[in-house]
Amino acid sequence: MATYKGIKGVKVVTKATDPTASEAVGTVWYNTPADALKYAIQSSGAWASGGAMPTATKQQGCFGIQTAAVSMGNSPATAVTSEYNGTVWALGNDSNSARRNMAALGTLTAGICAGGIPAAGSYDDAESYDGTSWAIISSINGPRQGLGGGGTITAAVIAAGNPAKQLCEEYDGTSWSEVNNLSNGRQNVCMGGTTQATTVCAGGGPPSVYLKTETYDATSWTEVNNLNNGKVEGGASSYGTTTAMLAFGSEISPNVATEKYDGTSWTEVGALATSRTIARGAGTNTAAICAGGATPAATTATENFNDPSYTIKTVTVS
Repeated sequence: MATYKGIKGVKVVTKATDPTASEAVGTVWYNTPADALKYAIQSSGAWASGGAMPTATKQQGCFGIQTAAVSMGNSPATAVTSEYNGTVWALGNDSNSARRNMAALGTLTAGICAGGIPAAGSYDDAESYDGTSWAIISSINGPRQGLGGGGTITAAVIAAGNPAKQLCEEYDGTSWSEVNNLSNGRQNVCMGGTTQATTVCAGGGPPSVYLKTETYDATSWTEVNNLNNGKVEGGASSYGTTTAMLAFGSEISPNVATEKYDGTSWTEVGALATSRTIARGAGTNTAAICAGGATPAATTATENFNDPSYTIKTVTVS
């Protein structure tokens, strides 16, 4: 039976400003100042421009979530720290040591950076961050760089390193201990995890591991399905899990490719807007950031990934 709405339709509301896209999905309105009929749609994950970093940055450590992220270090090595609220970056207190290409993990108020490259050589020291200041913690078991991290400030895991290391270590809040190695030696990896037992390590060099992925269960590493595109010096959603992870960017083409891991396989999703290498990431598989990188020079650009994404469209008549 026909309804009144079906026969008469609905009244188009006039608005002086557009509503929030996510709240307006499925509605139509007339924007009076713009003299335009508009509507909002929901789409799969996509990248959009975020706030500019305080300084052009690449090969730093990045951790936290999209609305509470930390970036520390740069190339050449610096001690600069900045915080991101999902919209704007602000400078924070410097770390105790200048570095680049280190492992990074945790949250804005409980994060760790370990290893990396200083002005010369490789660091074996590590620092924790409480949202305000950095504090030196126990050193890792030997200097290395090009590694990744996952977990928490009292239950962390770091793995890989240059040149193509299998070495894996855990941190219990007091000291680092060597544990079961990665299945493959690798360096400059995409890595992240909210806990030790939900950590993913993907890609890296040499070419034999460009596509290879491993997951960690807090005891052993297990090889899982490959990436679709090789990744070296890419970024990851550092607060992702073994059933919900993003990997994006790379030194090898396609630099803009973004992939999502669901615990079984990797699927290509919305590509980065800007081709970049040696960028770093934070956040989850539905709300991530890609910060800095080289395009080819170091950049201040940040991109935010959101899934789903929401867009306001204007009705056009041809």
